[in-house]
Amino acid sequence: MVGKVYSIPIRGKADCRDHLHLVVATAGQNNLVIPAFGSDGPELQAALKSFLSVRGCFNYQCSIELDNNKHIRFLGSKTGKLATWFVGRRQILSTSEIEKHPIEGIMDAAGMLKIVECVLLWHETKPDDLAAKFVKMAQLLLGDLKAGKYDPG
Repeated sequence: MVGKVYSIPIRGKADCRDHLHLVVATAGQNNLVIPAFGSDGPELQAALKSFLSVRGCFNYQCSIELDNNKHIRFLGSKTGKLATWFVGRRQILSTSEIEKHPIEGIMDAAGMLKIVECVLLWHETKPDDLAAKFVKMAQLLLGDLKAGKYDPG
């Protein structure tokens, strides 16, 4: 599942609109997924500002901006746009939950590298926020990405 991008609603949000979610790490039936938001959205900007004031995290420590059109190979008619992958809003979802939603595409190695680096930076900033098994999987993936061994399928 790692590297696959799904369209999933954001938990706990009233509008329940679907957002792209990238599977970054898998441990058993649990998956670390990172949501993407349109970079110019006011809700995202407010959340990033809140992370700075409440959690003491700068934008680069909890998010990374990517051109999804450049980094995702979309499988259908969907196209990408400039988006912020918000690591600070990561979720742990079961494989069965993810598979209820449509797969939209596959992240390329360059995009995956930037997001995994942000996940590990988030871990350095907030070491108690991610389970050790996901940190280990992200570290292994980082090694594979740097060695040119990333193949999401």
